[in-house]
Amino acid sequence: MEENLITEVGDNGVLHLPALPCGTKPLSHQVAGHRYGVGKTKLGFLQNEDGTILKPVQSPPRGQRELDFYKRVFNPENINPILIKLRNLMPKYLGTWTSPETPGVVYMRLVDVAHKFRKPCIADLKVGPVSYDPEATPEKIEREKLKFPPALECGYQMIGSRTYEPETGEFHSANKVYFRTLNKDTIASEGLARYFTQGGKLRKDVIRHVLCKLQEIEHWFNIQTELMFFAMSILIVFEGDIQLEEKSENNQSYNSADSNHVGCVNGYSSIDDEVEVKLIDFAHVFKTDKKDMNFLAGLYGIQMHLKMLLKM
Repeated sequence: MEENLITEVGDNGVLHLPALPCGTKPLSHQVAGHRYGVGKTKLGFLQNEDGTILKPVQSPPRGQRELDFYKRVFNPENINPILIKLRNLMPKYLGTWTSPETPGVVYMRLVDVAHKFRKPCIADLKVGPVSYDPEATPEKIEREKLKFPPALECGYQMIGSRTYEPETGEFHSANKVYFRTLNKDTIASEGLARYFTQGGKLRKDVIRHVLCKLQEIEHWFNIQTELMFFAMSILIVFEGDIQLEEKSENNQSYNSADSNHVGCVNGYSSIDDEVEVKLIDFAHVFKTDKKDMNFLAGLYGIQMHLKMLLKM
């Protein structure tokens, strides 16, 4: 679709799409979430020419809640040490953004976590056995439960992924439809393993690094008793533009003898610049006075499955 196209022809005639703001285009490496041209509003993630991501503020109360949360966390006058530590675990918020083409649409401008990567391999994992918030209607609760029932046991669900294949120069993608065909016994072997596999080899070096990053997230959730998060995701990005042979020779082997060992130095491993792990989606954040055990249960499930992959 050309950048300035505002209509498209569908089966029943012409469907009107919101005009794309000047200097933007639909997010090319999106794996989940609202997509431009799809859904009721047709609004979706955009990428700006300056390398940032534009996320449209959703309808209230979800959209305003997420916007307020970003503003609170990244307020330069904020002195809450818990929220200050949280900044490093989120995409950086750069304020709101509007355009003359769509003056009624407000976007949140965020740093694109994948922008620095040549061939970003991306996965979106929704964390927590419970994905509905305390204000959800009975109908909403039932819909959420039916989306991926195994989440009650494994603690998380995969929403989307894409992995670069160096041998073919193509990305292999999977969406929520595929992942919802899995169960608690196959989500690790056919979900996570699918995402972390390049050239027929499991990227255990990346998995070890992701586990190191998850330790930092786990630490934050174990010290905070102010917030609880529902339907929040962990976004994982790793560099896919790597020659597998060179990687095996110059770094530790993908299937080395100590491949099940997670060696974190100050919370990070040796390929820090080639892996990012961030918390995203804050439309369902609520106050609390206790640990967020729902999120922690999901996080522990992810960590357990990643450690299982290291033993494969």
